[in-house]
Amino acid sequence: MGERSLPVAIARQVAASCRVGPAKAPLLIGASVHDTAGVRAAARDGADYLIYGNVFSSASKPGLEGKGLDALSTAVAAAGDCPVVAIGGIDATNAASVRRAGAGGMAVIGAIAGATDPVAAAAGLVAAWRHADGGRR
Repeated sequence: MGERSLPVAIARQVAASCRVGPAKAPLLIGASVHDTAGVRAAARDGADYLIYGNVFSSASKPGLEGKGLDALSTAVAAAGDCPVVAIGGIDATNAASVRRAGAGGMAVIGAIAGATDPVAAAAGLVAAWRHADGGRR
């Protein structure tokens, strides 16, 4: 859910009747957040995960300066138990630092969509992410 879209609590009510897959699992609700207040509000309102960014400058958001790794770490701390997925300018050169800042995942566009070999680019991102914790995940 975007910060200006349906509130997480309302989306949760709507999603309650939408069960998916063979086990009829409930839909997960993610919230896009851009500052600590948004992080706290979305986590408090019951988001299953948060998308936080933009961490670095990104071609998909021209002119928007990245918030940086310290801001990401602060967002992760403010989220409590709610996982934070980082987005914005992430590539194989900085993915490990994003993980070390506490992100539970990463979302990328340009690092794969703009690559000559998208499969190799994705593999490089995964390798960098795993390298951040010695390859345990």
